[in-house]
Amino acid sequence: MTRDQLATWAVYLSFGAAVAGTISIAAGQILLGAAIIAIVGSRTRLQFPPIWPAVAVFMIWTLLSAGVAGTSAGDYLFAWPQVKKFFVFLLPVVIYSTLAGYREAQRLLLAAAAMACVSAAWGWVQFGLKFRAARQLGVGFSDYYVANQITGTLSHWMTFSGVTMIALMILLAYIFFAEEMYKPLGPPVLLSAILFVALVLAYVRNMWLAAGVGIVFLVWFWSRWALVPLLVGALAAVLLVTPIRERLISVYRPAPNVIDSRTHREYLRLTGYRMITANPLLGVGPQRVKGRFLEYYPPEAPHPVPSNWYYDHLHNIYVHYAAERGIPALLALLVMILGSAVHFTRALARLPIEDPRRWVLFASLAVIVSALVSGWWEFNLNDSEVLGFFLAVIACGYKTTQEPFDV
Repeated sequence: MTRDQLATWAVYLSFGAAVAGTISIAAGQILLGAAIIAIVGSRTRLQFPPIWPAVAVFMIWTLLSAGVAGTSAGDYLFAWPQVKKFFVFLLPVVIYSTLAGYREAQRLLLAAAAMACVSAAWGWVQFGLKFRAARQLGVGFSDYYVANQITGTLSHWMTFSGVTMIALMILLAYIFFAEEMYKPLGPPVLLSAILFVALVLAYVRNMWLAAGVGIVFLVWFWSRWALVPLLVGALAAVLLVTPIRERLISVYRPAPNVIDSRTHREYLRLTGYRMITANPLLGVGPQRVKGRFLEYYPPEAPHPVPSNWYYDHLHNIYVHYAAERGIPALLALLVMILGSAVHFTRALARLPIEDPRRWVLFASLAVIVSALVSGWWEFNLNDSEVLGFFLAVIACGYKTTQEPFDV
């Protein structure tokens, strides 16, 4: 195979890695590895997106935390899952190095969002099966479903919701901001409906809120008058649709035998704050939060720790990364994310309203906004599928503003 052929395959494989990763972590990472091999074989010049210095600091600080916080070889091995996750951070480099420009970035985002709809559609089927199973068992559906939610083709309902939310932001940005000459409306509207319903059926409250904020962000810049019917419709859904209302009320008044997630997360954050106070520079070490949790568990919290509390992580990206790897690691992550948001905002301000690049930048910003909101309640960016999709969107945003640009 010639170098030119390998370079062509590198494009296809990087495209496939981003798209396939929305439904299968294995498929996405196999294709990413193949894309890297094709890039090396074709001697394609590597291009690093502007986020890369912050990513490099995040990686280096993770290694420092693993090396200093560990006290034995076993401690260092504990960090391996997080070191292994560095592989996912190569995806934006691969995308940035192989895609030619805006048109390819646009196709990648739309294809990835469409692929996520496959998982969302399977989630619909799962919901029907679970509803039937609850009836056959003669138990209340909410009691049965809260700890047994749909996952689509992915491993966990939280991962499924995160990927679905990102895909929804992409398609809504396309519907609202792509110029008429670039968009047939029917397919994206249908796919958005599939994603939206799947996100509702997933029953993940923090993702409902995060997606809601992302939708409000997009609608605000599309047509502020449309916010009125949007908010009225959301209020009507809460008041009239009993499962949605009960799910939201459960934040403050959980049902019997259901975990009180508000209290749970409150004490997880307090534990994290105590870890940060004691270890501000390097944290307790990657993957060491659970192992050292009881050392920092607040004395005023319930004792013993309730058996249904999950504390492998702290359900908060800001608290967890600072507690696990130190405040500098968290700052590097925030510089990467917020720096991208500033870059895309400035690019939007310079583009004329008819410029077809605008929808990709709005999609990138909506994804950032929704990910930051959901991150207060969940450790979402640690899921490789969510992280990979998120980084792919960021890379496409940067590729869209890269010159030269040929419309």
